[in-house]
Amino acid sequence: MRELAAAGIGAPAIAEQLERTEASIRKQASAQRISLRTAGERRGMILGELPHGRLPDELREAVFLGSSDPVAASERSRRRAELCPACGIRDVSTRAGFCDTCYLRRLAAAHREEIATEAGRRELDAARALKYRARRATR
Repeated sequence: MRELAAAGIGAPAIAEQLERTEASIRKQASAQRISLRTAGERRGMILGELPHGRLPDELREAVFLGSSDPVAASERSRRRAELCPACGIRDVSTRAGFCDTCYLRRLAAAHREEIATEAGRRELDAARALKYRARRATR
């Protein structure tokens, strides 16, 4: 499939040659990160194929105006994409998409919230018990 894709004949032709469905070819190509673009197709490409996708608008403008090198813009975009969205300082290092520090802080906040919820439940249970005892005492 990789050789056929490199020839630039497209997914329908590859599916026909390999006697598979086009959907199975597309799925397998996606899993193996193989491009199925036909020869000369530019859809999804910005100044050549960048390894990590679309550039942010301000970097695209700088590249098109000639004030920035496409490779340098691509590298800046990749680095920006790897920064923690919470702090924007450290690199992302967890599957949750945050740096270790921000991830642990969010986890601690979630635990504190859970503790507060449990304390509220205990307080409610105690108030209900008092109400029940007061009702039993008046009978």
